[in-house]
Amino acid sequence: MKKLSLASLILALSLTLLSACGGGSSSDPPFQPTKAVIKIETTGTLDDGVMIGGITVTGVLPIGVTVKATPDAQNPAVLVTDSNVVIASGATGTNASTFATYNATDRKVSIQVYDLDGFGIGEFVTVTCDIASGTTPTAGSFGLEGFIPKDLNGAPIGTLTPGYTVTLH
Repeated sequence: MKKLSLASLILALSLTLLSACGGGSSSDPPFQPTKAVIKIETTGTLDDGVMIGGITVTGVLPIGVTVKATPDAQNPAVLVTDSNVVIASGATGTNASTFATYNATDRKVSIQVYDLDGFGIGEFVTVTCDIASGTTPTAGSFGLEGFIPKDLNGAPIGTLTPGYTVTLH
């Protein structure tokens, strides 16, 4: 009888522990991101002695994702991204600068990154986006288009391709 009671006790404890390991109930609210951070990079090869002097690229945002921008002082029809929304990062140097505009209708961020000293392959810009409440984008719902890398003399570099990662916060 003691063997049966001990076995029953072990079974009861095991079932209790297993039921506590569910990882959350179905009533837990789903993760609601409020920010998306996009890191855009180059991949490929550069010829010896060639450095990237600038890159133009457009980020395509999914529905419900925006960036902070204000009307340009010279042309109020153009929305210029606020400071710290689009920043040079990664492979770019201390002399790198960015300029970006936002088209809310098309959900596109047009980005220009320049570095007078040049930079190599890798991450070159970070874009911080806002996500509307009730919207849950995936990394695959973002995109890039119009990628044009140029060397320090302004000549196109045809050996590079763009890539990106998206982190939801």
